[in-house]
Amino acid sequence: MTEKIDLKKLYHESKKERTEKQTKMERALEGVVCGFPRNTADDPILKNSKTQENTNG
Repeated sequence: MTEKIDLKKLYHESKKERTEKQTKMERALEGVVCGFPRNTADDPILKNSKTQENTNG
């Protein structure tokens, strides 16, 4: 079920060749490795959930 991804190869691929899934996985890994949350402004799902939390709280 899990597929092995060579991160060096993924990094050097052109942006046009990257799939949405690979880009999301890469961003998620960057956040985990660097220890800081990534910008959620470009992620409509996270942005919407944060907006709902703010309006409900």
